[in-house]
Amino acid sequence: MGENTTRQRIQASAGRLFHQHGYAGVTIRGIAEDAGVSPALVMKLFGSKASLYTISTPQVGASTTAEVPLDELGHYLVGRVIARARTGEKDPWAQGVFLTWQSPEPRLERDRFLDQVVSHVRAHLPDNRDGHDRADTVTCLLIGLALALRPMQLRDDLDEPSQQAFIDRYAALVQDVLEGTPTHTTYPR
Repeated sequence: MGENTTRQRIQASAGRLFHQHGYAGVTIRGIAEDAGVSPALVMKLFGSKASLYTISTPQVGASTTAEVPLDELGHYLVGRVIARARTGEKDPWAQGVFLTWQSPEPRLERDRFLDQVVSHVRAHLPDNRDGHDRADTVTCLLIGLALALRPMQLRDDLDEPSQQAFIDRYAALVQDVLEGTPTHTTYPR
Protein backbone atom coordinates (compact mmCIF):
# COMPACT_ATOMS: atom_id res chain seq x y z
CA MET A 1 0.00 0.00 0.00
CA GLY A 2 1.44 3.40 -0.98
CA GLU A 3 2.25 6.19 1.45
CA ASN A 4 -0.53 8.40 0.03
CA THR A 5 -3.17 5.72 0.57
CA THR A 6 -1.92 5.05 4.11
CA ARG A 7 -1.81 8.78 4.77
CA GLN A 8 -5.39 9.18 3.52
CA ARG A 9 -6.59 6.27 5.65
CA ILE A 10 -4.95 7.73 8.78
CA GLN A 11 -6.39 11.16 8.02
CA ALA A 12 -9.87 9.70 7.48
CA SER A 13 -9.66 7.78 10.77
CA ALA A 14 -8.46 10.88 12.59
CA GLY A 15 -11.22 13.04 11.13
CA ARG A 16 -13.90 10.54 12.10
CA LEU A 17 -12.53 10.05 15.62
CA PHE A 18 -12.04 13.78 16.26
CA HIS A 19 -15.60 14.39 15.09
CA GLN A 20 -16.98 11.65 17.37
CA HIS A 21 -14.87 12.18 20.49
CA GLY A 22 -13.34 15.65 20.29
CA TYR A 23 -9.67 16.51 20.47
CA ALA A 24 -9.19 15.48 24.10
CA GLY A 25 -10.94 12.14 23.60
CA VAL A 26 -8.64 10.95 20.82
CA THR A 27 -5.13 9.52 21.05
CA ILE A 28 -2.49 8.81 18.43
CA ARG A 29 -2.72 5.17 19.50
CA GLY A 30 -6.49 5.16 18.89
CA ILE A 31 -6.09 6.74 15.46
CA ALA A 32 -3.39 4.22 14.56
CA GLU A 33 -5.54 1.32 15.71
CA ASP A 34 -8.54 2.58 13.73
CA ALA A 35 -6.39 3.05 10.61
CA GLY A 36 -4.64 -0.30 11.02
CA VAL A 37 -1.13 1.15 11.34
CA SER A 38 1.40 1.72 14.10
CA PRO A 39 1.40 4.86 16.27
CA ALA A 40 5.00 5.44 15.14
CA LEU A 41 3.86 5.64 11.51
CA VAL A 42 1.15 8.17 12.42
CA MET A 43 3.78 10.33 14.15
CA LYS A 44 6.22 9.93 11.24
CA LEU A 45 3.66 11.04 8.68
CA PHE A 46 1.91 13.81 10.65
CA GLY A 47 4.31 14.90 13.40
CA SER A 48 1.84 15.47 16.23
CA LYS A 49 -1.74 15.02 17.31
CA ALA A 50 -2.31 18.79 16.96
CA SER A 51 -1.10 18.91 13.36
CA LEU A 52 -3.16 15.82 12.51
CA TYR A 53 -6.19 17.53 14.07
CA THR A 54 -5.65 20.65 11.96
CA ILE A 55 -5.22 18.64 8.77
CA SER A 56 -8.09 16.22 9.33
CA THR A 57 -10.83 18.46 10.71
CA PRO A 58 -13.12 19.70 7.98
CA GLN A 59 -13.14 23.05 6.32
CA VAL A 60 -16.44 24.11 7.81
CA GLY A 61 -17.89 26.45 5.25
CA ALA A 62 -18.21 27.10 1.58
CA SER A 63 -19.09 30.18 -0.39
CA THR A 64 -22.69 29.28 -1.11
CA THR A 65 -24.38 32.62 -0.48
CA ALA A 66 -22.75 34.83 -3.12
CA GLU A 67 -25.70 34.55 -5.51
CA VAL A 68 -28.40 34.81 -2.83
CA PRO A 69 -29.99 38.28 -2.70
CA LEU A 70 -29.96 39.96 0.71
CA ASP A 71 -33.77 39.98 0.90
CA GLU A 72 -33.78 36.15 0.64
CA LEU A 73 -30.67 35.42 2.71
CA GLY A 74 -32.43 34.82 6.05
CA HIS A 75 -34.74 32.20 4.57
CA TYR A 76 -31.84 30.62 2.66
CA LEU A 77 -29.57 30.36 5.73
CA VAL A 78 -32.28 28.99 8.02
CA GLY A 79 -33.43 26.64 5.27
CA ARG A 80 -29.90 25.23 4.93
CA VAL A 81 -29.62 24.61 8.70
CA ILE A 82 -33.03 22.89 8.67
CA ALA A 83 -32.14 20.81 5.60
CA ARG A 84 -28.88 19.66 7.17
CA ALA A 85 -30.72 18.72 10.37
CA ARG A 86 -33.26 16.70 8.37
CA THR A 87 -30.61 14.80 6.38
CA GLY A 88 -27.93 14.43 9.06
CA GLU A 89 -25.42 16.40 6.97
CA LYS A 90 -22.68 18.13 8.97
CA ASP A 91 -23.60 21.71 9.81
CA PRO A 92 -20.87 24.37 9.67
CA TRP A 93 -22.57 26.48 12.35
CA ALA A 94 -22.54 23.66 14.91
CA GLN A 95 -19.18 22.31 13.73
CA GLY A 96 -17.56 25.70 14.18
CA VAL A 97 -18.46 25.65 17.87
CA PHE A 98 -17.23 22.13 18.49
CA LEU A 99 -14.08 22.46 16.41
CA THR A 100 -13.14 25.69 18.19
CA TRP A 101 -13.92 24.30 21.62
CA GLN A 102 -11.94 21.10 21.05
CA SER A 103 -8.99 22.57 19.19
CA PRO A 104 -5.53 22.74 20.72
CA GLU A 105 -5.45 26.24 19.18
CA PRO A 106 -8.97 27.67 19.66
CA ARG A 107 -8.08 31.13 18.35
CA LEU A 108 -6.82 29.67 15.08
CA GLU A 109 -9.95 27.53 14.73
CA ARG A 110 -12.21 30.49 15.52
CA ASP A 111 -10.44 32.59 12.90
CA ARG A 112 -10.86 29.78 10.38
CA PHE A 113 -14.60 29.62 11.21
CA LEU A 114 -14.95 33.38 10.78
CA ASP A 115 -13.13 33.22 7.46
CA GLN A 116 -14.93 30.17 6.09
CA VAL A 117 -18.46 30.68 7.39
CA VAL A 118 -19.20 34.09 8.89
CA SER A 119 -17.43 35.94 6.09
CA HIS A 120 -20.16 34.81 3.70
CA VAL A 121 -22.79 36.55 5.82
CA ARG A 122 -20.59 39.63 6.24
CA ALA A 123 -20.13 39.86 2.47
CA HIS A 124 -23.83 40.81 2.17
CA LEU A 125 -23.65 43.57 4.77
CA PRO A 126 -21.95 46.95 5.02
CA ASP A 127 -18.31 46.82 6.09
CA ASN A 128 -18.87 48.95 9.16
CA ARG A 129 -19.72 48.50 12.84
CA ASP A 130 -23.45 48.04 12.19
CA GLY A 131 -22.83 45.47 9.45
CA HIS A 132 -20.42 43.52 11.65
CA ASP A 133 -22.87 43.62 14.57
CA ARG A 134 -25.65 42.29 12.36
CA ALA A 135 -23.41 39.51 10.98
CA ASP A 136 -22.40 38.54 14.52
CA THR A 137 -26.04 38.49 15.63
CA VAL A 138 -27.01 36.30 12.67
CA THR A 139 -24.08 34.03 13.53
CA CYS A 140 -25.38 33.65 17.08
CA LEU A 141 -28.90 32.92 15.82
CA LEU A 142 -27.71 30.27 13.35
CA ILE A 143 -25.34 28.63 15.84
CA GLY A 144 -28.20 28.49 18.32
CA LEU A 145 -30.53 26.96 15.75
CA ALA A 146 -27.97 24.40 14.59
CA LEU A 147 -27.15 23.34 18.15
CA ALA A 148 -30.80 23.19 19.19
CA LEU A 149 -31.70 20.99 16.22
CA ARG A 150 -28.69 18.65 16.25
CA PRO A 151 -27.09 17.81 19.59
CA MET A 152 -30.02 19.07 21.67
CA GLN A 153 -32.69 17.65 19.30
CA LEU A 154 -35.07 20.34 20.53
CA ARG A 155 -37.37 19.91 17.54
CA ASP A 156 -37.37 16.35 16.28
CA ASP A 157 -40.45 16.78 14.12
CA LEU A 158 -39.07 19.10 11.43
CA ASP A 159 -40.50 17.03 8.60
CA GLU A 160 -44.06 17.66 9.72
CA PRO A 161 -45.98 20.42 7.91
CA SER A 162 -46.89 21.96 11.27
CA GLN A 163 -43.25 22.98 11.70
CA GLN A 164 -43.37 25.41 8.80
CA ALA A 165 -44.58 28.19 11.12
CA PHE A 166 -41.50 27.70 13.32
CA ILE A 167 -39.22 27.73 10.28
CA ASP A 168 -40.88 30.85 8.83
CA ARG A 169 -40.69 32.65 12.17
CA TYR A 170 -36.99 31.87 12.60
CA ALA A 171 -36.22 32.87 9.00
CA ALA A 172 -38.08 36.17 9.50
CA LEU A 173 -36.09 36.85 12.67
CA VAL A 174 -32.77 36.25 10.87
CA GLN A 175 -33.93 38.34 7.91
CA ASP A 176 -34.87 41.24 10.18
CA VAL A 177 -31.39 41.22 11.68
CA LEU A 178 -29.76 41.05 8.24
CA GLU A 179 -31.78 44.02 7.02
CA GLY A 180 -31.41 45.99 10.25
CA THR A 181 -35.18 45.93 10.81
CA PRO A 182 -36.31 47.04 14.29
CA THR A 183 -36.91 44.11 16.63
CA HIS A 184 -40.58 44.93 17.22
CA THR A 185 -41.55 43.25 13.94
CA THR A 186 -44.54 40.90 14.03
CA TYR A 187 -43.46 37.42 12.98
CA PRO A 188 -45.58 34.85 11.12
CA ARG A 189 -47.90 32.80 13.31
